[in-house]
Amino acid sequence: MLSTVDPNVAANLRFKADASPAKVNLAIGTNVAADGRPWSAATAYPAALAALVQSLGSSCGSYTVPDPDVLTRAQQALCDLLAIPADVRARTVVSWATGGGSGALTRALSFIRAERRDAYPSMVVQRDSWPGYSSVAYTQGMAMDLCPTDLSDLPARGIVVAQTVHNGSGQLIEAARWSPIARQFVTGDRAIVLDVPYLGFDFSRLPYDEAIAGSASPICDLIAAGAALVIAFGPTKIFNTFAYRPGGATLAICRTAEEADAARARMKRIERGSSGFIDVATLALVHALADNAAGLRRDHAAILARLAEAAADWRTHAAGTPLEQYFTDVYGGLFRIVAVKPGAIDRLAERHIHTVDASTAAEVRVRINTVGLPHARAAEIVAAIAAETAL
Repeated sequence: MLSTVDPNVAANLRFKADASPAKVNLAIGTNVAADGRPWSAATAYPAALAALVQSLGSSCGSYTVPDPDVLTRAQQALCDLLAIPADVRARTVVSWATGGGSGALTRALSFIRAERRDAYPSMVVQRDSWPGYSSVAYTQGMAMDLCPTDLSDLPARGIVVAQTVHNGSGQLIEAARWSPIARQFVTGDRAIVLDVPYLGFDFSRLPYDEAIAGSASPICDLIAAGAALVIAFGPTKIFNTFAYRPGGATLAICRTAEEADAARARMKRIERGSSGFIDVATLALVHALADNAAGLRRDHAAILARLAEAAADWRTHAAGTPLEQYFTDVYGGLFRIVAVKPGAIDRLAERHIHTVDASTAAEVRVRINTVGLPHARAAEIVAAIAAETAL
């Protein structure tokens, strides 16, 4: 039965059905503490939501118009977080959308295609990316094409949706590659969407400000080259807001003041075509950014610290094994896709270690969430995965 459902759902169903107190779930996301249990150290967003709900009273739950001053301060904090250069912020159009990072991505696609629909019949994503991309493409009436993780061979048409931290394999694009990548889009006057749900996850081992600067450097490279850039920002992973699911933000980085004026008008029409406003959960994030950006950064730093701890455990215990290759400096972020021996998924489940089946027709693979590794049992669990890793 489990083989007929989504691999992520199947892994979680296996985990829930496992009665062992020693079971480990390597399928779930960032909200896992060092003891392997669900965890949320977030403080800034829950406080903003509680205050907003109290102030709204009986109107809570309706779609609400944000105060212009709050929106301005939130946009400034968001641009600070993403390291948007100061000289282009007046040409940056920000739109908030419900539905987390998926909502922000959907709005980015709508924004680009509203002007040049025929030029962008498909959505181009990196291989082994987030499975949900196919649903986003479907709802937009777009085909979906694949390209290499390093964006080295792009289809001639389509909107390229790239991730600086690859959500799937964990493979990173070499920093020096972004400038030549940017030139491809400038030469063809072609829009690119940067999907940013994992800001800082590629450099979690560094101090917070350095991690953010490193993770945001592709944004700066694309802007410096003059590429037509739209950013889809997802807050769920970095601020640990799984329990609330606020929306995300779409940022159109315009190259001239005239382009920005046209973009604002186009974005406003798109917003009115959805709801015109944003929901309370998303409005609370806007307020948190406007009034407590420092608190959100502390919550973000706590996530990065937990990721760094888990990554260090994987590197330490994978050393000298076939698994070691997946924890070098060319990998980062939350997930890894690991080639394993036939039958490994079931054998690991028998040992109460639950992974996501990421197999292809040619290769048996598992996807693991690195943060799901309990610190106290790291040696045992990493050894079990390493023993199943294909040479």
